[in-house]
Amino acid sequence: MKKIKLSSSLLVLALLVFASCDSDDDGTGNSTMVAKDVNVNYVIPFGNQVNIVETDMTYSYTAQLSAAQIVDTYVPVTLVGGTATEGEDFDFDHSIYIGSRSAEMVTGTVTIHRDLAVEPTETFTLRIGDPVINANSTPQEITFTLVDYVTCNWTFEMTDTYGDGWNGGYIEVNSNGDISTYAAENLDGVTGSETQVIDVAIQDAVDFSITYVSGGGTGNGPGWESENNYVITSPDGTVYSDGPIPTAGVIVSGSDACN
Repeated sequence: MKKIKLSSSLLVLALLVFASCDSDDDGTGNSTMVAKDVNVNYVIPFGNQVNIVETDMTYSYTAQLSAAQIVDTYVPVTLVGGTATEGEDFDFDHSIYIGSRSAEMVTGTVTIHRDLAVEPTETFTLRIGDPVINANSTPQEITFTLVDYVTCNWTFEMTDTYGDGWNGGYIEVNSNGDISTYAAENLDGVTGSETQVIDVAIQDAVDFSITYVSGGGTGNGPGWESENNYVITSPDGTVYSDGPIPTAGVIVSGSDACN
């Protein structure tokens, strides 16, 4: 009986040792999921060199895998040079994400901002796809050249004969859809005829209009239009004037603010 018990104990011990050795196998090489050798293809419809008069504009490009990959793919986009300032002159997507098992086309964007400051021509260069993990990529570089838009200086001379500022009336400037308004104010805090002269920059080579908007009434309250006068001088010296009780409506419009 002792021999039989000893043999049984040895058999159990051998099984335990075998099981322990077998559990050390980490499964390396047993997986059937293998990363594919795929390429990232880029489509940049606006080309690798972009010259633009500084205005609000968004450019879109795409990236697409040649075949679905079993893992996520990130395409980095980096700023590699230039004089323009990110966040002021432009913004861009810093990466493009392509999900696993997807070969769908994804979009990246570059947004140009209309910076109102007068500046020299500026540039910036972006590099797309350097490096890309889990896919082959031929990096693309795009250089943007931002040309400051040309402005034309107009002179607005606005008078309130009572000296308390225009009571609701104002001059509206519409430059390519951007609206600005101007009105005489009571700058010295006392009554008495007061005139303000300001320079107004209007973008050249875009549609523009200058309009007088009445504060209401034809002389007395509520708008006290009988106190309002204006003289507007264009860059070429043309003078537009009206008042008291200026006529409401478009004063001048066109597509060439400098002439």
